[in-house]
Amino acid sequence: TVPLGVLKAGTIKFIPDLPQYKKNAISSMKVGTLDKVIMYWDDETMDMFPSFSAAWGDYMDYDDLALITPKTKTSGIFTYFFNSRRYNGLNTLTAWIGGSDAKNAEQSSDEDLMAIIMPHLNAIFNDDVPEPTKYIATRWASDEYSKGSYSFPSVGQPDTFNNLASDLGKSIDDKIFFAGEHTSNSEWAATTVGAHTSGNAAARDITTILA
Repeated sequence: TVPLGVLKAGTIKFIPDLPQYKKNAISSMKVGTLDKVIMYWDDETMDMFPSFSAAWGDYMDYDDLALITPKTKTSGIFTYFFNSRRYNGLNTLTAWIGGSDAKNAEQSSDEDLMAIIMPHLNAIFNDDVPEPTKYIATRWASDEYSKGSYSFPSVGQPDTFNNLASDLGKSIDDKIFFAGEHTSNSEWAATTVGAHTSGNAAARDITTILA
């Protein structure tokens, strides 16, 4: 279940070497980056800022909040937010960022990321939004055990993605088994569902062999 980014980096040495078809699949499939900054405001903070609480309440019918900014160097950076408060009842918002912007953002501190996010929140809620009580940022491209967030087809090769995923998911002599979102077909690649179902499939194969 090693992430595709780690396989592409070659940080794991296989002895004997992987079959050529599997190395070709690893090389051909691409890895994207999607990061989040998850923010939480405790009840005490919300009570101190009732206008922010009320403004947020006005958006409770919406899963997604997006901001179109003036054209500046931060246009499109952390302008999409997932309103998880609608589902878990907690005062949480998640800011998303992807692609090259995400890779660049990973070089910044959490504090610098919040300095970009806060003006956008103020614009969305048209209010003086307080700093979150707690926040945490992902850095999947920089994580040595991930080196990316999800797989995607190479440009001009959408029809070959399922073939590559199939090659990545094949076991080697029924001794080494592979699973992960990158071994799922294009319907479930890049998703937690794809990772889960591929892991179940590999487990079933192992069980059959050991039976």
